[in-house]
Amino acid sequence: MSKNKIEIGTQKSLFLYETKVRVGDLNYANHLGHDNLIKIIHDVRMSFLEKYNLGEINLEMNIGLIIANLNINYLGQSYLNDLLKINVFPGEIFNSSFEILYKIENQKELISICSTTMVCCDINKKRPVRIPEIFLKVLKYENFI
Repeated sequence: MSKNKIEIGTQKSLFLYETKVRVGDLNYANHLGHDNLIKIIHDVRMSFLEKYNLGEINLEMNIGLIIANLNINYLGQSYLNDLLKINVFPGEIFNSSFEILYKIENQKELISICSTTMVCCDINKKRPVRIPEIFLKVLKYENFI
């Protein structure tokens, strides 16, 4: 079995998202279920993009994002009404793909470190394309607004 440990360096967070664990987020063991954690990560990513007036289907003209990989390192548990603080960090950046890293904490402990590998694609041609410059600036902490 391989271990895919996700590491976040010392860079500053690009975005902070907060939410509470709701009843519908719990699994049969009464803690945050993995399927609902994935939904929360999706909400975080969409809110992060919206902060910069971007979206998964309109990163730039005819360029959208596709998730190529999702990794979750579970480090703790979270329960009903816990306040989750999720910080977003850039991971590795390539020509047409990049990683987004998520550090998820509740009031007591680190719950999870997650990553999504996103691929920029031409929506019409259904092929990978270079990451738009406007989004590279976001990933590299450059102020473009």
